[in-house]
Amino acid sequence: MNDRVMIATIVTHPGKRDELAKVFAEMFPVAANEPGTMFYTLIEGDQPDTLYFYEHYRDQAAMDSHLGGEVLTALRGKMGALIASGDAVTGTVVQKIR
Repeated sequence: MNDRVMIATIVTHPGKRDELAKVFAEMFPVAANEPGTMFYTLIEGDQPDTLYFYEHYRDQAAMDSHLGGEVLTALRGKMGALIASGDAVTGTVVQKIR
């Protein structure tokens, strides 16, 4: 199995979570048309000003293609001022149900 995932935690500056979610929303039509993107999920955390991203790709090449894409690169400029901190983990799927 070559599936690759990224799980990201993003903490926005106070009161900026909804604004950042709107910026991320611009990526969904792009991700929907990427052949190697299997899941692309934005999650509103229970903690204030926190978002999580779950991304699941067919393989490393699909992940690299998404992360290096023009639209995401352009959106990084909009995101920067909204994000207080963030972290992400990546890995290879060992076992899955669906």
